[in-house]
Amino acid sequence: MSPKFPTRVRNHRPGPGDVWHINEVVVKIAGGSYSRWPAVSQYGIVFEEILQSRRYKHAAKRLPVKLINRWGFIPKRIIAD
Repeated sequence: MSPKFPTRVRNHRPGPGDVWHINEVVVKIAGGSYSRWPAVSQYGIVFEEILQSRRYKHAAKRLPVKLINRWGFIPKRIIAD
């Protein structure tokens, strides 16, 4: 394995895409309900997700801002369900 292999693999990954999806999913863990907010690109790449014991919508609204700052990219559309 050449030392350039990890760099080539990293460079061939698709970018974040123009459309981001942020959905709320309620999951049960150990008998308790939790809200899960995954941020997914149009290519199916999960950027980040938030898992909360209470539905705290303000934290979910901060998620796109946090991702824009991290990736340095503003998507054309953010779809939230």
